[in-house]
Amino acid sequence: MSLSEPLQPGGFVPIEAKLTISDARSPVVLSQGSAKLYFPSETLTGNGEMLLRFLPEPRFCIETKFQRAQDNNFEYVFVAGALESTMEFVFEGQRIDGFATRRQVVRPASILNSSVSSIELDWSPGAMPLYFGDIDSRSVTSVILHLFNFPNFRGNQSVHFGASSFGALLILESRESRVWIQGLPRGATGSAWRRIKAEGGCHLTHVAKLERKDCAALTLAEFELQREMLASFLSFVKGRNYSLAYNVALCTDGVTAWRSFDHPTSDHEVNTWFSTEDGSQAEMLFPLFEKRWNLSPNWRDCLSTAIYWYTQATTEGRMPSIGAAIILTQSALERLAHHHAVIDQKVLSAEQFNALRASDRIRMLLSSLKIPIEITEDLPEIKRFNELNSGSKFTDGPHAFTYIRNSLVHPVAKQEMEDCYIDAWRLGLWYLELAILALCEYSGKYENRMIGEMSFVPWYKKQKAGITS
Repeated sequence: MSLSEPLQPGGFVPIEAKLTISDARSPVVLSQGSAKLYFPSETLTGNGEMLLRFLPEPRFCIETKFQRAQDNNFEYVFVAGALESTMEFVFEGQRIDGFATRRQVVRPASILNSSVSSIELDWSPGAMPLYFGDIDSRSVTSVILHLFNFPNFRGNQSVHFGASSFGALLILESRESRVWIQGLPRGATGSAWRRIKAEGGCHLTHVAKLERKDCAALTLAEFELQREMLASFLSFVKGRNYSLAYNVALCTDGVTAWRSFDHPTSDHEVNTWFSTEDGSQAEMLFPLFEKRWNLSPNWRDCLSTAIYWYTQATTEGRMPSIGAAIILTQSALERLAHHHAVIDQKVLSAEQFNALRASDRIRMLLSSLKIPIEITEDLPEIKRFNELNSGSKFTDGPHAFTYIRNSLVHPVAKQEMEDCYIDAWRLGLWYLELAILALCEYSGKYENRMIGEMSFVPWYKKQKAGITS
């Protein structure tokens, strides 16, 4: 398939998950192999299992077991005093930095084996993601992604491509790659989300496939670039920090080349710009986001930072607090404003930008992107404050938002603003969502958190008969 060849309807090949989860309370064994534990004075050899544990929180760990002649002094040091800095842990021939979350010496019950004890260790990797397998393979044509707690979106792509038995289907296409995101068969995605809403926790909800559009091989370096961009994009869609937890690289013949592991995220649903009733929003934004992301390393850093702060600010009654969320949102807006005005458009020097008040920085960003800054009826508490305090009346939304933010950070001599916190939080997130969409040049519909329904972005211009109206 060439880069310019369009997708053809029908003939959809279902994506098969490489992970089976029967009970989200029970750990899943993903890999088995040899393990070694190096101490300054000796080496222990045994076996280990790579586990995905869901309780008390979703984490990957390696459960290992070693045999050793009993030595009470060594056992005491191992259980009570041995530091990770004195140990080196190797699994499947690969050194893995990390720390022990459980250490236990199991003495035999039988007198016949009284001279041998088992040393059990649960090893939690430090730096993630981890890769195992033939990472230098030049035969990888696709990577299967397993998505946990991903929004239960709707869409018509599944009907178009003959995948209706799998519920919804998203197709995210960039210039060179394509990502298929598919629901689980037999209504399993809906069942998983019913459990998430009722019990919380981490559940597999979707499976996806990443491939090059020209069917060429996908190197690990190319996957890493795609993984970073896709994780940031999906975080913006979900509204919470999102990781690609378990990925399986497949060769043309279906043989696994390598696998990667990262700790899954188990966050709840929050309101974002993305409506689960219309998955086409994500499909429309994805190539625009990828284009902006790849413009420069500076743009990549700016977007990833702003989105990370955005995911921390969509709190909805959980941690962090509303006050902290407002502070984080202003930081993200100023980050975007600086990059847009100083680095990208070069309309201000860094010194000129730093001399501006926070409200002026945000106002300049929003105005240049055609984002409304008026205080409307959708901000009832802020409007009421304005009516009651004519002497300190807010001139517009950026003024109100930054004033309320400052009252959180510098409360001395400030009037009580608690009643305005929710309005300010909603306003700031709305600004931030629209700013990211505008910078990506998105011109479709979005979920407008100010009115609680879908609407076109403010800068949308309807095209009719080739004339902009």
